[in-house]
Amino acid sequence: MNTPENPICLVTSALRGRLPDNSEWPRLLEVANRAWLGPALFVAFERAALLENIPDPVRDYLELLHDRNLERNRRLRVQLIEAVGAANAFGIEPVLLKGAIALFCASETRVRCRMISDLDINVAPAQGSATKAALLQLGYREMANPREFGRSSDVGVIELHFTPHVRSTRYLSGEFGTSAPVLERHLVKARVPTATAQAAHLIVHDMIKEGDYWQFRFNLRHLDDLAALATSREGIDWHCVSETLFDRPGRAALAMQLYALRELFGVDSPPELSGGLMNKLSHAARLQAVRKNITGSAVRFIGKLLWGLHLFAQSYERKGATNFARRLRSRMSASPKGSTL
Repeated sequence: MNTPENPICLVTSALRGRLPDNSEWPRLLEVANRAWLGPALFVAFERAALLENIPDPVRDYLELLHDRNLERNRRLRVQLIEAVGAANAFGIEPVLLKGAIALFCASETRVRCRMISDLDINVAPAQGSATKAALLQLGYREMANPREFGRSSDVGVIELHFTPHVRSTRYLSGEFGTSAPVLERHLVKARVPTATAQAAHLIVHDMIKEGDYWQFRFNLRHLDDLAALATSREGIDWHCVSETLFDRPGRAALAMQLYALRELFGVDSPPELSGGLMNKLSHAARLQAVRKNITGSAVRFIGKLLWGLHLFAQSYERKGATNFARRLRSRMSASPKGSTL
């Protein structure tokens, strides 16, 4: 009997234009939906001229996801351009992050692929009050999270970022935004980080800030973003990324992502940055953690325990041992956020 293909490999193979066996469609769609990659699957099969080879119900479902996502992204783009224009009126050129970059300057194909939860915009702390005022003038209201602004007529919220998260600060300095080139699109101006800077930000966000390195998790949507950046005309300077992730955890996190990009997306990178046997074992653990069996549960438990202990070690000087058990328990019981598997 053939061993079922790992669900992560099912999705990444499909993204590269390979159809699964008919019996694998339910698992493929389940994981693709959890990873927010349904529209990307439709575009991948369309690019490979395979849509006619897909079972009709699956094709109709993927087409529905694609069309609704494209409509939503077009509305998000209008919302983004309006917000950037309002900031420009105050003399501010905001730095765009993650999905907002795709909406502002990526190809239409990328806009069709990318599912986006909200619009992430970075401004300097000194520009925070003016940016908030610009959004309030447009009819936005502060949400429960004071960094989020929304309107009832919109399909997403705007999330303002001022400084890197405490777990990201050592890697993402204040120069991240000021060194980003200014691009003009749709008669407004925003700063868009280079492909190399975007790659560093995505790796730090997922592997360090969200703890995917310790928890053996994948944000497959962001890995797909990294693959697109690496194969773009601009490309990624991986050695420059390595200089940004300068310490042992940072370099190890980078090596883990580079190994995943090579194995899952066929993206080449400098071999000296991709790690050795331990990285191969870590990648195997990540693949196992996605499975719904005893082995997968055990790996997920170990990952959450490692993450909880890491956070405790980081915060000990600030908070001491107070409520350690409660804090560790909250980390152990937390579910993955967004498109993380």
